Amino acid sequence: MTGTDKVVLQKILGHMTSASKFIAGYTIDAFVKDEKTITACAFVVSQIGEVVRLLSDETRQQYPNIPWKQMTGMRNKIVHNYEGIKLPVLWNTMTQDFPKLQQELHAIMKEITIDVKSVTPEKEQEFEP
Repeated sequence: MTGTDKVVLQKILGHMTSASKFIAGYTIDAFVKDEKTITACAFVVSQIGEVVRLLSDETRQQYPNIPWKQMTGMRNKIVHNYEGIKLPVLWNTMTQDFPKLQQELHAIMKEITIDVKSVTPEKEQEFEP
């Protein structure tokens, strides 16, 4: 996994967190009536699809359980057909899909992050460039 991939994963998680904050306390009925929140959520979902395109093929192939293609596909639908966004689909993405994806992405981040405290002086040389 490249350094860029790690940054992309962090950005995706950040956007998902933003979307969760935007809809905190909302029901779907309140959401569909709030144009400002819809716009904010559509923006962060489109940003996720945008940054996913920056991931290396290696990372996408290494984690086939993550719906990378669907993430970019949703971005394309939002950007190219904003007026045609199906609000229940956007809502379900944020309330049902994002929590599962966040768990999976956090697991990936744990997998790729080196715990500096666990690096002993003997192993430290292994991590030098």
